[in-house]
Amino acid sequence: MIDPADTKKPSLFTSISTNAPNAHEVPPAFLTMSQVYCDYLATTAQSAAEMRLAEQNHGWNADQIIGDLAGIVCGSCAQPSADKPVYFRSIGLGLEDIAMAYGIWKLAQSNDEWKTT
Repeated sequence: MIDPADTKKPSLFTSISTNAPNAHEVPPAFLTMSQVYCDYLATTAQSAAEMRLAEQNHGWNADQIIGDLAGIVCGSCAQPSADKPVYFRSIGLGLEDIAMAYGIWKLAQSNDEWKTT
C-alpha cells in the first residue's frame, strides 16, 4: 500500500484490478481528500474494496466520483485540478475493452471483406 503523504503534489494515483476481498493500494480515507475517477461508474464503486471501505468507515460516497473513463475521453466530466491529488480506480474494464478492440481489429485485418483500400 502507498501512503499518499509520502508523495509530492500534485500527484496521480492509479489502481488497476486489485479485486481480492478488501485489498486496496491506497488507504480508504485517501478518497475523502482526492479527486476520484474510475473506469466505469456503474460498477467500480461496488467492486473496489477501498471505495466500499471508504464509504463504510470514512463518510465517502460513490456520488463523489467525478467521472469515468468514457467521461474523461469524451470530455463530459470535469478535468482534474492541481489543488488535490487525483485517484483513478480501474477494475480492469478499460483493459478488457482495449484487448477486445484489438482482437476485433486483428480479426478484421485477417478477413479480406473487412479490409479497406
